[in-house]
Amino acid sequence: MSGILGTEDLHRKFDTFGMLMKQRIDDKLEDEAKAAQKEAASLVPVHTGRGRDALLMPEAIKVDRSRDTGGKRVTFGFITKAMRDAAFYLFWVEFGTKGYQVGDQRSSGVDKKGRKRFRKMKRHVPARAAQPFFRPAIANMMVRLKRERDFKTVVDAVKAAAGFADKRNSS
Repeated sequence: MSGILGTEDLHRKFDTFGMLMKQRIDDKLEDEAKAAQKEAASLVPVHTGRGRDALLMPEAIKVDRSRDTGGKRVTFGFITKAMRDAAFYLFWVEFGTKGYQVGDQRSSGVDKKGRKRFRKMKRHVPARAAQPFFRPAIANMMVRLKRERDFKTVVDAVKAAAGFADKRNSS
């Protein structure tokens, strides 16, 4: 019988490559979420420090298994009720607010019949400009993740999985 020698070994090395790449990606996702958390906390405007402290809570990052791929699923944000209560106002810091002049009509909810109620403003409320902190941190994280997917990383992983990696430079 004729056949190619070493095919089982090659298949085993390809399987190793797949597991190695999944592990590297999983580790990188969690590291980048932590970096985005620190960046967002450094960018948020500080008045009392409650918003910054809420962003830096360990519960702000949740890591669990993805149901689709079996890899890691990393969630970053105001996950718990305690975090949302501590920093509810950060939405308005991130996106800004509308201002009102004296005499403007402002929506103030709905009545029992479901109709919108309005209230006449008695004093001037200045508009607040947006001070983004969360979106820039997430955008920078996405840039770093895209940069990490470069060809060199893939080639290094293939070499390591195939057993051809330089033993002195392997991480």
